[in-house]
Amino acid sequence: MGLCSKHYAKHRYHERKKAGDLLRKGTKGTPVKELQKDLGLKADGYFGAGTEKAVKAYQRSKGLTVDGVVGPKTLAALKGKKAPAKKPKKKTAPEFPLAKGHFFSQPMRTDRAHSGFYSLADRKHIVKIQQKLGIAGDGLYGKSTEKKIRAFQKKAGLSVDGACGDKTWNRMFNR
Repeated sequence: MGLCSKHYAKHRYHERKKAGDLLRKGTKGTPVKELQKDLGLKADGYFGAGTEKAVKAYQRSKGLTVDGVVGPKTLAALKGKKAPAKKPKKKTAPEFPLAKGHFFSQPMRTDRAHSGFYSLADRKHIVKIQQKLGIAGDGLYGKSTEKKIRAFQKKAGLSVDGACGDKTWNRMFNR
């Protein structure tokens, strides 16, 4: 349902920039009547508590700022135009906590650099990994953690080795 664009163009509510020209609680007149009709309310021309409640419900349903004021974004949504999209917040993943070439894994009897199983300082990072994988965070990189890491790596299209290095970490926390 769209607002009577002829009426709104005539009154230029959609073009005015001053806050006093917005439709808000206490406003009276034909623009309010048109708004009320479009919201399915009894059109009495007074922007009271009922109109404000309906505007807030509409704003909530459209993902707009819920303030009960019909400003440019709410008006655009009512007129069927797409409101300017909010920029999504860029996710900032925690930085991989180990030195380059190191990784979290079970203890190994090789010369590969690993960390986490013995280091108390690294346990908080292992807990983060475990929580991300949906398992109990005990801070120990055991068989269940390795199994979940393998499943994650396979699903993510990574090399499957059961260790959490920088590539696995970044894929896990950057998505």
